[in-house]
Amino acid sequence: SVQKIAAMPDDSGCNSIPEKIAMYKAVLDAMKPEERWDPMLFDTPSPERNGRALRIREESGYTETQLNQYFYEFDTMRDLLSRLGSGKSMDEVTRGMAMDRVEKLGEGRSRSARRRLDKNIRAPKKAEWLTM
Repeated sequence: SVQKIAAMPDDSGCNSIPEKIAMYKAVLDAMKPEERWDPMLFDTPSPERNGRALRIREESGYTETQLNQYFYEFDTMRDLLSRLGSGKSMDEVTRGMAMDRVEKLGEGRSRSARRRLDKNIRAPKKAEWLTM
């Protein structure tokens, strides 16, 4: 459920949906209109991006870790909606995103460590909505 997902620990420091929404609002309010319009301004590391991020941190009152969590969640949601828009089911999309995450986490690890990660993700599961 949405409440369970919102209660999952992350680097944002938020413990509830209203806290998370307040954080999103504060970060968006700290952005300039062109930054809200073009989020790609924050994708590539550069001195200009670092300056923008510093200004947003100062204006929103959140730490670098919290701001990075915001951008991570934004990118995840953009990817999720893009995949859903291509006609895939929610189960296909979430499984594909989990596999992408395993690949990213497995980079630079030993073969046995990558296999353990892969095995945990590829385990057959029932769709979550079937058990609700």
